[in-house]
Amino acid sequence: MTEKLCTCDQCSSGEYDPAYYKVSDEEIRQLNNRRPFGLSGHMVAKNEALTIKESVESVLPALDELIITYQTSRDRTEEILRHLQQEYPDKLRIFHYKPYLPPYGRLADRKESGRYAEKSIHNPANYYNFGLVRHRFAFYMKVDGDQVYFTEKLQNIRNELYRLHQQPGWKRGKPARQFCRKLFWANYYLMRFTPFHLFPVISRLNRSLFALAFSPDFAYSMAGLNVRYTNSDLTIPVKPLDFNSGVGDHFILPATSKTFYSWSGKNLYEYFRVPKFVPIGFCWLHFKYVKIAMDGQFRELPAESVPLSQCKDLYVQSLLKKASSAKKNKRNQIRTMLLTHFWDQDKQFVHDLPELTQKVERFLNEHSQDFEE
Repeated sequence: MTEKLCTCDQCSSGEYDPAYYKVSDEEIRQLNNRRPFGLSGHMVAKNEALTIKESVESVLPALDELIITYQTSRDRTEEILRHLQQEYPDKLRIFHYKPYLPPYGRLADRKESGRYAEKSIHNPANYYNFGLVRHRFAFYMKVDGDQVYFTEKLQNIRNELYRLHQQPGWKRGKPARQFCRKLFWANYYLMRFTPFHLFPVISRLNRSLFALAFSPDFAYSMAGLNVRYTNSDLTIPVKPLDFNSGVGDHFILPATSKTFYSWSGKNLYEYFRVPKFVPIGFCWLHFKYVKIAMDGQFRELPAESVPLSQCKDLYVQSLLKKASSAKKNKRNQIRTMLLTHFWDQDKQFVHDLPELTQKVERFLNEHSQDFEE
């Protein structure tokens, strides 16, 4: 049955073919098709001139391809993408998404997105799925243009997935899967209710058991560190602690017809339908709040922050003391878990970024309030 196409003024103007942008149910079903091993990244972009070059170049070494779906921007995003396409023609696949999408950053703007049906080409869920259904490799990773990635860590994760994918047990029977599940859950409950464990939560063994037990219905959940610009330096807030994601927003997973983007009418954002997932820690620095400052939306500065260059000197015990005073809710419980298990391991990937620091200062001085969130 032919799916109904949008007939709004823009879609009827002849500017583009609405059918090209509408993601069909058949395209979602085709996510079940077998793909060769590899990691496909997918980024959506608009007004990301500040960090999109750094974002692409930090994540690309860990990927087999990067799909970028972008909207017309008020800054140099499109120009930068053209240069990147010329520099990395074998890995970058770039698509201009022309249909109108409501602004996304502010709550009032996100309410406008809710006026469009989930499968409308004007809804963010369809926008994300437009890139999702075009990935060509076995694993899919959501990428954001305002995130600068920990390249070495992501390369390690990709290599780990490759070793796992090559194991004969990847095509296992039900008894092997049940054994892996029992061992995984035994370790999980041992860690949750006692001071003991069979193997650490951050271990490759833990992640491998999880993947073997639930594949293809599993995901690796990633988190990042929010960055602020304070006292002429890029810093990470530590009081209050301020993380990006880690609560079910960014994943690496084998995409199937069960895993696609939907629209939450309650929370007013697109979300990814994912199965069970296991955390893999901190994977990027997030520059959203620098962008917000450029847009003139000044948020209250953190009471205490640490320059990127000093993060390696921070130990988890001191950060946990600050976390203990935070409001008790699910999000902060997850943040405490991430700190406990991953900070001392992942802080090695946090590097000083002097060139990007200078770029941020220049953008804030020259382009303040020129950008939409």
